[in-house]
Amino acid sequence: MAHYVMPRVLIEDNSVLATGGEDKTARIWSTKTELCECIGILRGHTDYINCIIIEDCFVLTGSADKTIRKWDVGTCDCLLVLTGHTSVIYRMICTGDFVFSSSYDRTARCWDFDSGECVRVFRGHKRGCTPSSSSRLTMTT
Repeated sequence: MAHYVMPRVLIEDNSVLATGGEDKTARIWSTKTELCECIGILRGHTDYINCIIIEDCFVLTGSADKTIRKWDVGTCDCLLVLTGHTSVIYRMICTGDFVFSSSYDRTARCWDFDSGECVRVFRGHKRGCTPSSSSRLTMTT
């Protein structure tokens, strides 16, 4: 199966690009080489990757397998698997301390960035929901 690129994100200094695809993998690319070399493949999801974030030296991937995975960019190891959504992960945003996700299960969730623990579930939508894109989100636990 080909790596059909869906979501993509650049690290802050534009030296690394991360892509996710229908082949259930995410790939890390160096943008400093002439041929944009693939420098890592993140394997572990059981369905296509729908959203992706780079935060510091980590990649977060959200998938149709209903999970979010946190990866180490340097080693390509999966550090955490966040479970709780009951449908496709639609979108994620990260504030540094927290990851907010939304799903077609009509919920948004707040996860602790370091532990992967779900600290809040936001219910009430009648259809799928999306998180705010504000970087000023804060959370009191």
